[in-house]
Parts: sequence; structure tokens; C-alpha cells
Amino acid sequence: MTRNPGRPRSERSRLAILAATRELLREHGYERMTVEAIAERAGAGKQTIYRGWGSKAGVVADAVVSGVLPLSTAPLPRKGSLRDDLIGWLRGVVRLTNDPVNRSVIRALAATAAADGGPSPVFDAAVVKPVGDQIRARLAAARADGDLREGVDDDLVVDVIIGTLTMASLGPTKLDASRVAVFVDSLLDGIGAPKRP
Repeated sequence: MTRNPGRPRSERSRLAILAATRELLREHGYERMTVEAIAERAGAGKQTIYRGWGSKAGVVADAVVSGVLPLSTAPLPRKGSLRDDLIGWLRGVVRLTNDPVNRSVIRALAATAAADGGPSPVFDAAVVKPVGDQIRARLAAARADGDLREGVDDDLVVDVIIGTLTMASLGPTKLDASRVAVFVDSLLDGIGAPKRP
């Protein structure tokens, strides 16, 4: 993760700031958490945070990428059909993203990506790569099992799933169990995969 120029921080100070960020997110959510509160909780100067991360979104992003604030999902299984496995896994992801703290974290990561003005290495490391790798692996297995036709653009499928999850986390309409099934059916229809109910 690229950090702002400035005096080097001690690792102890950095970890205290990340831990304070995690605690305050859980207590107040992203919107109500302030850089001042992080600094006070960590016993650090406010300018240390601005010099090191630039914003509270930058601190949250570092906490996620470094594992201080875990944002991980269960592995995408290979138990049944592609449809059933995607629906079951996405329902778990939706439960994770509908949790208020996790929703705040995703908003913070999206804010960091927007501030970067283009592809965000932080959002990519925290969300896009780990989730995308799981989806690509499951699509490859489905293709090998004959559950997915050749020629499907795996990257496009990943983009559609991650984009839908991100928008559901940021927007007013949350995904629920029934909407997940409709989404997966629409996605599989669009790429020409058998649903196999």
C-alpha cells in the first residue's frame, strides 16, 4: 500500500492506530468515526495519521489489508452445481456485507478507491483479488465438470458479482436470500450456463 510521505512511523504506533480504528469502527461505524477519535484512542497525534494515511479511509484500508480488521468470506465450495454453490456462498457473503461494521468497512474501501481516481490497489488487495480468485477457481471447476460452457469470460463474471455486491453494500437496497437466487439465475442465463435446480 502506498503511504503518504512524512516521517517514518514506529510499528508500535502504526499497530496502535490500526487497533484503535478497528475498535472505533465496531463502536461507531465508519461515518461517525473521526481521525481525532482514532488519534486519541491510539495515543497518537492527529497529524501522524494525516501524514501516514491521508484520511480515515486510508487507515481503514490499511487495517483491512494488514489483517487487523479481517474482512473475509468462507471459501466458495464445490459441493453441488455451480448454481447451488454460488447461491449458498453469496448468501454467506451477503450476511457478511449486511453486518453494519463490515458495511462501514466496505464503504471506507470504496471511498479510498474513489479518492485514488482509478484502479485502487487497496480495494483490489482487500476485496477484488481474494473474492475474484475464489470465483475464478469455482468457474474453472464448473467448466471441468461440464457445468459451464467454454468461452465464458471469467473476468466479466467476476466483475458482475463483485460489482453487484459492492453496490448492494453502498446503496440503500440490500441483497437478501431470495434476491441472491434471482441474481444467480439471471447471471447463469446470461452466460449460458445450465441452472440445474
